[in-house]
Amino acid sequence: MYLKILYVDYEAQFAIIEFIGEWNDCLYNDIMYLKENILDLMIQKGICKFVFICENVLNFHGSDDCYYEAIHEDIVDEGGWMVMLNLLEHVEDEMRRTYLQAYVNMFNDVDWRRQKPQFLEKTIENLLSGKTLELN
Repeated sequence: MYLKILYVDYEAQFAIIEFIGEWNDCLYNDIMYLKENILDLMIQKGICKFVFICENVLNFHGSDDCYYEAIHEDIVDEGGWMVMLNLLEHVEDEMRRTYLQAYVNMFNDVDWRRQKPQFLEKTIENLLSGKTLELN
């Protein structure tokens, strides 16, 4: 799996990361590498809100949810969250079969490309609270 860190705002404690390729926790433990090599460093700097752009994740092979739970525990006390955006249907189905929805929120059909990062953060906050937001 490849990733691009698109945006980080240390004051807002917010990061946007885009993923590309095959997410394979079963064989390669991608989530462990993500947590230990990227997310833990960001969490140490105060980042607790993560948007994972997943529209280019072509396959997901789950294992267990231990690392997702650990990340969730690291950020939830800080008011943080993890959100996966625009998953392909079969990828989301496999993630749900691995019970990741207990730790990661999943939203589809979010037009993130035309939004400034600060507005995307507000959009996500509204989705998490169940509010709708008009795009201006």
